[in-house]
Amino acid sequence: MMKRFPLYFLGLFALPLFLAAGIRSSLALQDSNGQAAIWVYAVLGKEIVAKNESFNVQLRVENKATLEERDKSINAMDVSLEFPGDMLDLQNISDGGSIINLWVEKPLEVAGKKCLTGIVNCSIIKMSGLIPGGFIGDGLLANLTFMAKKEGTANLFFNQYDSKIFLNRLDAKLANVAYEPLEIKIAGESREGDKKLILDYFPPESFNILLSKINAAFNNKWFISFVAQDKGSGIDHYEVREKFLGLSGDWEAEESPYVLAHQSLFSIIEVKAVDKTGLERIEKIIPAQIVYLILSIILGAVFSVIALILKRFFRA
Repeated sequence: MMKRFPLYFLGLFALPLFLAAGIRSSLALQDSNGQAAIWVYAVLGKEIVAKNESFNVQLRVENKATLEERDKSINAMDVSLEFPGDMLDLQNISDGGSIINLWVEKPLEVAGKKCLTGIVNCSIIKMSGLIPGGFIGDGLLANLTFMAKKEGTANLFFNQYDSKIFLNRLDAKLANVAYEPLEIKIAGESREGDKKLILDYFPPESFNILLSKINAAFNNKWFISFVAQDKGSGIDHYEVREKFLGLSGDWEAEESPYVLAHQSLFSIIEVKAVDKTGLERIEKIIPAQIVYLILSIILGAVFSVIALILKRFFRA
């Protein structure tokens, strides 16, 4: 399994943000006009949930810049969310429909981390990624499915030091951000006690495979990078297959970026994206080297046949 792309290699995540917990108006970081430029917040679709009930929470970001202010669009994000593990059980994380289309670290519950907010029995969800071209507007980061374990009030907080947002500029300027926590009231007990069923009838969307070679990465070896979107259940994993000379190869579970085993590029490279319900999308890339090789073999065979025919013709 390939290691994740080093964060410093992308040259985007370098500086800490300041915490903005509580209500938006009083604790928001402000721009030159005294207004918060970007909001990161969590949304619950109901006022109260019941014990043993499964429910969804959306993690979202809002960038109030105008379309003409492209240098204020969001280019990179690093988000850390804390919640009480004794009150909430995280059942599922979906990145389907997320505005982040190049994940450095996909949304994941991290164990054994110390929480900044001092939540008892704290659990942490971390994610980081890139938005090539930048983002302006209100968009989804991830969908979280929890089950309420006991009655009371559960608070979701964003960690100030692990959450970072950078703008789509050459200097990767740190954005002014307001983080809004979410209070979840748990009362009574669910009669159903059932988990939410994830319905997804469509495979991941079509995606591109980028073939690259960079002096500063992977000892100047050829590698591919890729990212797929699934608006239903989200991407579960990727598999890669290198068909040497276009003949055969085995699927292997891998991540992006992936260093090619056949550096000659005499292989057809295929990437399979699998969503959380098992639906698949396969894309392929055919390097120019294998095309030239196959054409050389074909032309060589054609010239050999022509030479043999001419030789017999003149002998006759």
